[in-house]
Amino acid sequence: MFLADGATRRPVAMGCLIIALLLLGFNSYRNMSMENMPGIDVPYVAVIATWAGASPEDIEKDIAKHIEDGVSGVEGLKHVSSMCQEDMGVIMLEFELGVDVDVAAQDVREQLDIVLSDLPADAERPIIWKIDINATPVATLFLTGDLPVDELYDYADNELSDRFSNLRGVGSVTLNGGNEREVWVELDRDKLASIGLTTADVAAAVSSGVLTNPGGRVRSNGSEYSLRFDADTPDLDALRDLQIAGAGGARRYLSDIGTVRFATEEIRQRSYLNGEPGIDIKVVK
Repeated sequence: MFLADGATRRPVAMGCLIIALLLLGFNSYRNMSMENMPGIDVPYVAVIATWAGASPEDIEKDIAKHIEDGVSGVEGLKHVSSMCQEDMGVIMLEFELGVDVDVAAQDVREQLDIVLSDLPADAERPIIWKIDINATPVATLFLTGDLPVDELYDYADNELSDRFSNLRGVGSVTLNGGNEREVWVELDRDKLASIGLTTADVAAAVSSGVLTNPGGRVRSNGSEYSLRFDADTPDLDALRDLQIAGAGGARRYLSDIGTVRFATEEIRQRSYLNGEPGIDIKVVK
């Protein structure tokens, strides 16, 4: 009654109050943060178990069941589900909202240590993986063209990835469908032996000459050494002309004992769009 009585006695003041409230509400609406994909904090932990040569039934009976029973008492656990296939099984653990996923993962790890003795002896130790629901890509792009896949990957990695990563709100950028281009040095074993050098000698000489940390490769007779160039685009001619001291102080060029070339490792995951190979670019907030 007091509010109604005041409104009838002071209609001008009440009208001003209503207008002020409307303006305040409109301003709040304009400044309200809106997202198409807002952050969601749902704690999930996955346990990945691998047993080479095992059938889905064996994975379920001898691994998944033991893990499910072992983690059933973890505090805050809401739901457990398993997916078993040839050679591996994935046990998904969903926890109650508000549970710290780091603490949950540690509790799961402790329970797994208890049931490890019940798992097959030749099965690999299960891997615990904390799942971030917010890591779902907000945009997926596909890069294709007339260039070879390795050159497309280089462009996506060196140009597009950095540009996308610098955009406001972008957390990470992942590339699929290719591998980084590397410098491979392939040595001739007979030529190495003739001058009294080993693969390790060459790797050390190359490292001290023009390289820093792991990214290129030196290969010989099944041995492989990882190296990395200081420059984004190393000069292959300069590397070929690198002098290496052999037995008795005789010096040889790297090109005299092997070949130097750009190459990529075997691409294990390829991406296609309408039958055309290319690079799949995923942008995560």
